[in-house]
Amino acid sequence: MSERTIWKDARHGKVLEVQRRLAQGEFVDQVDEELKSPLSAAASEGRADVLHLLLAKESSTTDNGATALWVATKRGYNEIVRLLLHHSTSVVEAAVDGKTPVDLAVEHNHANCKVLLLLRQQHPLLYYAKAGDLAKLMVQVAHCGAPDERDESKKTALMYAAVSGHTHIVRYLLTLNVDMHAADMVR
Repeated sequence: MSERTIWKDARHGKVLEVQRRLAQGEFVDQVDEELKSPLSAAASEGRADVLHLLLAKESSTTDNGATALWVATKRGYNEIVRLLLHHSTSVVEAAVDGKTPVDLAVEHNHANCKVLLLLRQQHPLLYYAKAGDLAKLMVQVAHCGAPDERDESKKTALMYAAVSGHTHIVRYLLTLNVDMHAADMVR
């Protein structure tokens, strides 16, 4: 019988085992013989529950040049990509072979991942409205001061927040007097 490791437990989604190992002080950023961290192991199998645990322990999102975001994008795990982006993973960080997560989303035809990555990279204010992250949205507004910013399809932060059901974001944006009559895609 093979010995269990934090990487195997992370890869197989064994939340209680990962919790136990972390409580015993296992170093969350250690890498295995393949130079993968437990975070990358969990990301490679789409294990959001384990990712939450590891990210709460301030796990590094990078190992051996490849990132957990890179791995999740390559596999098309939209929920994992969203979770990692929420934890401030860099979108433009290149992996060992020089491909960014955006490159991988295009190459592997993962349209939902591509949309999230490009929105975060090119329009962080719109991304945080779509994600429902009021604190980060407020930082973006304070930094850029452009709550009526539009993406390539002419969508605004208010539109993304409304479609995503984030009423707290909608209320906040309305206090900034954004144009609530704005239309997307010019017809």
